[in-house]
Amino acid sequence: MNQIKKNSFEIEINGLRGLAILLVVLFHYEIYPFSGGFIGVDIFFVISGYLIGKIIENKNFNFLNYKEFLFKRVKRIFPGLFFLLIISFIFFSFLLSPEHLIEFSKSLISNLLLIPNFYFWTESNYFDVSSNYKPLLHTWSLGVEYHFYLIWPLLVWIIKDLFKDKFFLNLFFIVFIIFSLVFNLYIISFGPVFENKFLYGKYVSDTIFYLSPFRIFEFVFGYLLVINKKRIKNNFINEIIFVFGFLLIIYAALSFDGKTLFPSTNALFPTIGAFLLIFSKGSFFSNKLLKNEFTNYLGNISFSLYLYHWPVLIFYKYYKFTDLTLIEKFLCIILSIFFAHLSFRYIEKPYLNKKEIFPKKNILILTSLMILCLSAIYSNGWQFRLSNSEKNVLTSIDNQPGGICEKNQKIKKNSDCLYGDINNLDILLVGDSHGKALFQGLKNFSKINNLNLLTFEDMCKNYPSYNDTEINNCTIDVDVPKTMIIGKKFYDYQIAYKDLDKFSRQYLSAIVQIKKNSHFDNLKKIIIIGQVPEFFSSYGDLTSCFTRPSYIDKKKCNNLFNKRDFMKKKNVSEALQNHAQKKKLNSFFKKNLAEFYTDDLKLYFFDPFDYFCDDGACVQVNGTKLIYSDATHLSVYGSTFLIERIKNDLSILID
Repeated sequence: MNQIKKNSFEIEINGLRGLAILLVVLFHYEIYPFSGGFIGVDIFFVISGYLIGKIIENKNFNFLNYKEFLFKRVKRIFPGLFFLLIISFIFFSFLLSPEHLIEFSKSLISNLLLIPNFYFWTESNYFDVSSNYKPLLHTWSLGVEYHFYLIWPLLVWIIKDLFKDKFFLNLFFIVFIIFSLVFNLYIISFGPVFENKFLYGKYVSDTIFYLSPFRIFEFVFGYLLVINKKRIKNNFINEIIFVFGFLLIIYAALSFDGKTLFPSTNALFPTIGAFLLIFSKGSFFSNKLLKNEFTNYLGNISFSLYLYHWPVLIFYKYYKFTDLTLIEKFLCIILSIFFAHLSFRYIEKPYLNKKEIFPKKNILILTSLMILCLSAIYSNGWQFRLSNSEKNVLTSIDNQPGGICEKNQKIKKNSDCLYGDINNLDILLVGDSHGKALFQGLKNFSKINNLNLLTFEDMCKNYPSYNDTEINNCTIDVDVPKTMIIGKKFYDYQIAYKDLDKFSRQYLSAIVQIKKNSHFDNLKKIIIIGQVPEFFSSYGDLTSCFTRPSYIDKKKCNNLFNKRDFMKKKNVSEALQNHAQKKKLNSFFKKNLAEFYTDDLKLYFFDPFDYFCDDGACVQVNGTKLIYSDATHLSVYGSTFLIERIKNDLSILID
């Protein structure tokens, strides 16, 4: 992503940067058919490995060389980045809902602390719907770059000192690449989700996507080109190599998507492709593709364009809160290029020749920015920007999470909620936070029917799970009632459509395993509340839509992405939310239920789609009452809404 001195400037590398940023922009702007354009970042990583390798190759390890190297990286990256952070905070503070302003402020601070990839790793998936209200999400890759800059020179200098012979040096780095890929595959073997202790609920795919150790091998590919300077002189072979490398990149850009396990071995397509394009630079096709004015202009502003293209898109999408037309997307791209050009010419280039980049004035500005971010975080997202009606959406009890134990309290993870007598339970509500979101509805039901209810979140280490769960030795400190209700976010975006039937069976098998535990001998009935439809949007959740500042029109929040968009044959929103897959998973639960039903343990299933949806349109708002407290969890009103519609059947089942 970074420029180097003119005396070592390579026009083909600059053109390759232009190709990489073009792929990234086409991907982020959802321009068909570049569903895998995110691999442009991996091309940047290979380029960085190559260029940084050239810089440190002929230098010896000492503190001054290391300091000089880091200072040059700082001069190239930080002026443009810091200016972006300042401008972004100014603009987005006028736009974002309180919740999203808090998240944005945290992500901005993570950039100032040089750990944006770690911050976004703790958040949701890179390809998730929530990405559309994270203006700085793209800076995760800068975090990987920072860590590479800090560690790589030291590692190279140490390894070169250990392996004087080029053969063994090459062998070491080839083994390093293989080990890195094996390590990727080992982590993936844990399954779709880490389900233990500190990493509970964290997708494995997020871990290998965001964190530096799982990306370092891509930089090594670039460095191998530095220590192996010999190139093939045969023009025909060079053309073949270039075309093959280009085809690898195009294949990945066109065939990969958000469901592709990445990086893992799939990253070999863009990394080897970039490796081959650099290896064969000077060929006829290289001259045509990488030396032309267009790709080189994009290469010149590639870092600036990378910084600005995503915030520009998110600002407009978040303001409009509906799908963008193709014309709107291209206008945003043009605006991004304009900002990138200004940043490159007037912010980044001037700082390359300056000896000091952190004068007192700049330090004061960044300190003020940090204080403003902390102010937004600790003052509830600057709610003074909201009108009374918007504040009411935030404070209304009906719009709070359905999993709160008392309506005047905040949601607490793994905090059991009780209604009635704990020593004489009628219902045990288990599952994850999505299951616990049913509590307020079931509490009202229990009041009417004089029942005693207790929640038990994440029982037996995430019971039920379609992975193996140890339930034989699991106990709870109460007498188990005859009836247990299970609620959960059953759908996992990593489940392939063709595997939904299999996963429903695995879930049901895991559910009935509970009878093997003697502590649950008294259990006779399990009532399963299936996957809820969730908020059907690409741009945020209901609360964030209604609580954007008062000067933003909220009319589109009520019917956003409902029947009209849902019925489209090709719908980006539907593809992102996997609406049809969730409904299909519920249908497989119903179909396979009889296979696991026994006289000793009776199973019943309720499909929320039957109560929330009609002819493809799913209710999301009733006046100012929100069905969901966020993008996926039912609100107090949503929980009550669902249980009210199944209460007659529940009354019959719970006797």
